[in-house]
Amino acid sequence: MTDQNVSQTDRLHLSDFHGRERDGWDSRQITDALVCDLKQMQIEHGLRPDLIFFTGDLVFGAVSGESMDDQYLLVRDFLDAIRKAFIPEIPIRSLYLVPGNHDVDRNEITPDQTAWIRQPNLKLDDVITMMRDENKQWQRFMERLLNYRNFLTSYNLLHLLPGNPHLIWTDALEIHNTRVGIAGLNSAWSLGGFKIALRLAGSPEMLPYIHAKK
Repeated sequence: MTDQNVSQTDRLHLSDFHGRERDGWDSRQITDALVCDLKQMQIEHGLRPDLIFFTGDLVFGAVSGESMDDQYLLVRDFLDAIRKAFIPEIPIRSLYLVPGNHDVDRNEITPDQTAWIRQPNLKLDDVITMMRDENKQWQRFMERLLNYRNFLTSYNLLHLLPGNPHLIWTDALEIHNTRVGIAGLNSAWSLGGFKIALRLAGSPEMLPYIHAKK
């Protein structure tokens, strides 16, 4: 894909909604203002994104007296409002998500997991092996993203393959007669292991674990 073709693809990048019920009024005010701006930009400048990316922290996270599932209901309303701000509305097929640290259910994090991911001699190969084998340790790490996975499924984001064991994905689609490839990595599972997350994000060893839509 040439630089010229890339420049013909309009993208809207959003992040850090941090949705939670106690901030619902503020969230609605921000959403209404953003929708108004987006509508005006389409009228004045012809802006209508081909793709929308939301790159982490959809919700605020686990707090006392408020479930993350309820927070994701606010997220659904937010994403619907953004998609429908444009004429014609942006289809769900053109919306792409990756999880952030606030999308992790911290109630599912155990001290032994934190100790493992923070051990100073932890090697990248150890993490890759755990992911490849999809053993009980890996399954326990992914339990902290169950609410996020359920949201992907309930919102019908099936092109992101929410059933895969890693919540890592690729997709490809035609935009303005150009084949565009997109990949989304998941480093949120390693909350508490910042250094290993950075190494994973830039590692070619991750490529076999990026699940492509057939």
